Amino acid sequence: MYLDFKQTTAALLDKRKITLIVFLLISAAIVTYAIVITATFPKWLVDDSFIIFRYSENLARSGELNWNIGENPTEGYTGVALPVLIAIAIKLGISPVLATHILGVFFFFCGGLMLLLLLRGFNLGSTVALALYFTAPFMFTHAWSGLETTMFTTAILFAVYAAISRRRLLFSFAILLLSFTRPEGVLLSIILLILYRPVSLKTVLLYIIPCTLYFVWRWAYYGQLLPNTFYAKSLLGKIDSKNVQTLRKFFTTYLPQPALLALIFITWDSFKKYKYLIAGISAFAFITLFNYLCSFLIMNYSYRFFVPFYPLALLAIGGIIQSAKINVKVILLAALLTVPQVNRNVRRMDPERDYSSTHYKMLQDEHIKIGRFLRHAISPDEWLIVHADAGSIPYYSGLKTVDFGRLNDEYLARNDPDVDEAADYFYSFNAGVLVFTSYKYDRIDHGPEARKITGDDRFSRYTLVNKYKSRARSRYFEFLYVRNDLLDSDEISNLHQHFLVSKGAAEKKRPGMIQPLSGAGELKDAFKSGTERSGDRYKPEFYIREKLEQASKSPKLLFELAAEEKKPKWRIEFYRKLVNLYPDHEYAPQALFMIGFICAEELKDVEKARATFEELIKKYPGSDIIESAKWMIENHSKPIPEFDSTASPQGTIIEEEGYGP
Repeated sequence: MYLDFKQTTAALLDKRKITLIVFLLISAAIVTYAIVITATFPKWLVDDSFIIFRYSENLARSGELNWNIGENPTEGYTGVALPVLIAIAIKLGISPVLATHILGVFFFFCGGLMLLLLLRGFNLGSTVALALYFTAPFMFTHAWSGLETTMFTTAILFAVYAAISRRRLLFSFAILLLSFTRPEGVLLSIILLILYRPVSLKTVLLYIIPCTLYFVWRWAYYGQLLPNTFYAKSLLGKIDSKNVQTLRKFFTTYLPQPALLALIFITWDSFKKYKYLIAGISAFAFITLFNYLCSFLIMNYSYRFFVPFYPLALLAIGGIIQSAKINVKVILLAALLTVPQVNRNVRRMDPERDYSSTHYKMLQDEHIKIGRFLRHAISPDEWLIVHADAGSIPYYSGLKTVDFGRLNDEYLARNDPDVDEAADYFYSFNAGVLVFTSYKYDRIDHGPEARKITGDDRFSRYTLVNKYKSRARSRYFEFLYVRNDLLDSDEISNLHQHFLVSKGAAEKKRPGMIQPLSGAGELKDAFKSGTERSGDRYKPEFYIREKLEQASKSPKLLFELAAEEKKPKWRIEFYRKLVNLYPDHEYAPQALFMIGFICAEELKDVEKARATFEELIKKYPGSDIIESAKWMIENHSKPIPEFDSTASPQGTIIEEEGYGP
């Protein structure tokens, strides 16, 4: 009998060893797959990662954790840990790109290690969890993206592991890392600290003191309780239906079968030992998810904001499976529900690769190219305004930047100005360079705010010098504008001329498109014929903009075209372009007078007319037309005689028949 017991025990041990070896081999195969996919995945960066690089470089080189060095501090990054780590790497001579890639991939694999430790080694539960974790296509996207997503995911698992292991110093370090990686981590850290046993004053102080010092410094430095990104994205408690749809899609795509597997084996015994910890983590997940659903998650690519909850779901699924009595039927059922999900994950890898590679190719063709050009072509004293991609363009340009995406601008994020206020704020900087994102190539199309800004009269101070596009994305373009007084720069001038030439060549290839024009008469005829056609590219507004750019090469052409134009709005636009581009030309005073005259007599805008005449008197005190301008200011309510708007600049416009001076 003793011998039978010994043989039975040996057989069971052999089965356990065999089972352990099988789970180990499967896990090794899964990790090998993850290594291969990681190595061959596009080494991309999302545009927002360059925001972190900018903060990191400013910290490393100037000691300012700030968006614009020397300006009012702004906290446009999400958590302080990643910018500081990248700043340390920069100090060590490591590029921020390499540093963030190392950190992203490192934390991705550390997340798998944390799952293995939390699920107590190689078993059915951990094998299922690892298979789902290391085949999830979005995890590879975020490992290379340049943001803190995999770092935050692993920090959550690390903090849970440290809480369960009850190692005080490790636990204190884990919740500090979690709190400094993202602001949401503070909530989970406090929950874990409350639940931690055995509790001690030293454990509490090891967390509270560093956090208090940091948050007091942050309040004193930035003047805000929360990062600027929170105010920029918050919808003030209103749930965005698009976020709900994205969350539903995330769950139904990656968790339905594993969740069913967990439901089959769930018992009270499977979670009663950790019921308070599970309740605390569930509360954290609910509160954080609700906050995400009530936010403007414009960069929720590859479920970015929902990814940190995925390993928590896998941990729950693995823990439930692990608590079940393992036999052949259980293993077969686990395989039946897990393998199809793994297969689905593998098949979804190509779209992730495509998104990552095309996004980065677009950045290289458009954003990065613009940033590098501006670094050499524009004085560092000038301001740059981006509407609204504020990542790689500001980073590579090195210019002080106003971010109309709001992540790095306190006024826009906190005050939520309407389009008129936003336009006034936009022009208050008198920026040397403007960059607009557009969904259309023929005109700027980026929402009501962009429409308001570009439709403002003050927009005539700027000239479009180039448009950037990429074959990687068919509906995403960048428009580069430069203030008119900077157009004489050799680099700017060359770029602008190249743009005009390439645009003219492109138009020649399109049947029915207007060719580059040499005179006002040809321009006028082409405009008339163009407006008779249908479609967006043949609308009058489009032709005026296009031909205004071509006519800008000649003050005479601008003046003649303005005189021939019938609509006051467009006539003013041609005259204003002449004044801005050629302020010292002999046509400029008369063009400015004509703007005031049109405002007074045709638009009946007395205030604008007066302001224009006063501008004329101030700018051109020696001009022959000054007396006419003064007379208009004093007698704007009197009838005006007939005049010839095409008179030469040497003559006066208002004839002396008792009305003029």
